[in-house]
Order: sequence, then structure tokens, then C-alpha cells
Amino acid sequence: MGIPVLDWLRLRQTGPATVKRLRRACEDRLAAFDIPADGDIHRFCAQVATRLGRDIDLIPMALRSTDPTGVWLSTRAGDYIVYESQTSTPHQEHIIAHELGHLLCGHIGDSLDGAALDLLFPDIDPAVLLARQNYSAVEEREAEVMAGVILAHLARTRRTTRTAPEDIARVHRSLGQVYPIPE
Repeated sequence: MGIPVLDWLRLRQTGPATVKRLRRACEDRLAAFDIPADGDIHRFCAQVATRLGRDIDLIPMALRSTDPTGVWLSTRAGDYIVYESQTSTPHQEHIIAHELGHLLCGHIGDSLDGAALDLLFPDIDPAVLLARQNYSAVEEREAEVMAGVILAHLARTRRTTRTAPEDIARVHRSLGQVYPIPE
């Protein structure tokens, strides 16, 4: 679930020192993990799963407008991050990073009703998943800051990956410009 606008405004009102401490704590948690060289969120999740010794399944799903855009569920068998499939890639990455933030911060997942669980996970006993709590505003803030930290690290690694000169020349040609390919 994304952080509600009012909670985000409250986060900003808590003062720069509080946000800075929260960001530093998230940076410290993230330091234990390697960021993939290509900045891919799916590879990062796989790396986190390996490090934690638990499966993390990313499940894209077309969700209703009344549903949250993402949900993290933790079971004995592993972790599941369900995210909205009918949105932009950057939004999907943000949803995944936010839900991963809940996992990395040790939060307890959202509660869902049995019908929703049957629909999402027909092979999992709903009783296993129903004993969940709603996140507090503090946990939502922490997950949102963690998502920002994760995405910033992924973006930095993407920027350091050089684009092949042939790719740049192809873009120029598609725009009707012809430039020699640098060697």
C-alpha cells in the first residue's frame, strides 16, 4: 500500500532531523544488501530472498481501484509481494520497494478477508494469513522512506551503467539525426 497523502504530509511535518534519522536507519538496513549492477528491482528482491533464506515471490496482478496497489504477505513458506500490473514500470517499482520496505523493517503484514485470500492465493490456507495487523502510520512512514532509499540506490547503479554507443546512435537515427558512432 502506498503511504496516504495525509500521512506523507505528517511525515514532512515531523521535522528534518526525524526524517534524517529515519533515512539513516533505512540506509543502515540496506547496507547489508548488494544492489544489482543493473539496478533491477526484481534482481534486488531475488538477492534479498537469498540473503534472508526465504523465497520472495513478486506477483503482478490487475487490482480493482478500491484495492491497495500492493500488499506484502509473509507465510511460513515464503513472502509474497502482490503489486498492480496495470500501471507504469516506475510505479510498479515503487510499490515493490514499499512492500519490500515493510519486509526489511520487520513489520507485520496487512489483514485480508478470506474471500480475497482465496482469490489471490487459492493454495494457501486463509487462516494462516488472516492473523495479520494493519500497519501503523509510523510503519507506513518507515516503509515509504525505505522505498525511497531502495529506489535511490537502484537509480544510482542504473546511472553508472553506460549506454552502448550503438543504442545512442539508434535513438538519434529514430529522431532523424545522424551522428557518427564514437569509438
